[in-house]
Amino acid sequence: MTALVSAMSLNFFLTVPYLTLAIEKPDDVVAFFALAGCGLIAAWFGKRRAGLSEVVSRAGTELDVLKRLVDQLTAGFPWMRFLATYGRASASGRSCCETRAAASSVQFPSARHRRRSQRLS
Repeated sequence: MTALVSAMSLNFFLTVPYLTLAIEKPDDVVAFFALAGCGLIAAWFGKRRAGLSEVVSRAGTELDVLKRLVDQLTAGFPWMRFLATYGRASASGRSCCETRAAASSVQFPSARHRRRSQRLS
């Protein structure tokens, strides 16, 4: 929409005959469509950038949650309590119950078990 309005403004204010939407010269027709095309391309890039910014923001939030999970699991924090505490902070669109159900099938070794196995090796 903005691209079309800017091309029409170019035609209305800067081409002969002035203050009309009529176009006399073939060069002005080329300029009109070139400006409209560039505006559409710029709008497409802007929309694409906004979508990618949202994806990057969501990924950053999910990485923060994963970092907290790793930090607390390495400290020996029970993982079910972690899910009860931070499950609502998930930006993946899954509900807290779905997150818990998916995580309940994963068996995390306790921090004590990992330390014992590291000492043995």
